[in-house]
Amino acid sequence: MKRKILFALVALIFLSCQEEEAKCLSLKEGNFSFQAYDGKNVSMQRGDGISIENYNFGERISQYKIEWIEDCSYILYDRQLLQGSDPDPEFSASLPDTLLVEITEFSEQSYTCVSRFLHNNTYPSVESEIGIDSLFVTNPE
Repeated sequence: MKRKILFALVALIFLSCQEEEAKCLSLKEGNFSFQAYDGKNVSMQRGDGISIENYNFGERISQYKIEWIEDCSYILYDRQLLQGSDPDPEFSASLPDTLLVEITEFSEQSYTCVSRFLHNNTYPSVESEIGIDSLFVTNPE
């Protein structure tokens, strides 16, 4: 009897982990939005190894390379400013290049993630709720 209960618990944990991984995989491509630290709108378009962030309706547009390092974790790096200018270029230049993002929670309309600079502990981690505007389905099964 104890073996059956133990087996059931292990199976339940395994299935819940697989469900979480599947949800994370669905976030690899799509359109997302959130409010920046200053309350302004940021929209993101993510796919094909690139994440484009549009800050405050075109005031500043940045492109990052994105690499998924685990099912629910990715890094953003090699930022390129496509439009606009940084409000504080010296501060932006002093920031580390690589941002680690870990997805921690899901709902139908959003996900929560924690982000931090990968090679610098000077700046604190930031928790954000990201709205899911639409997902691109590239391989429906």
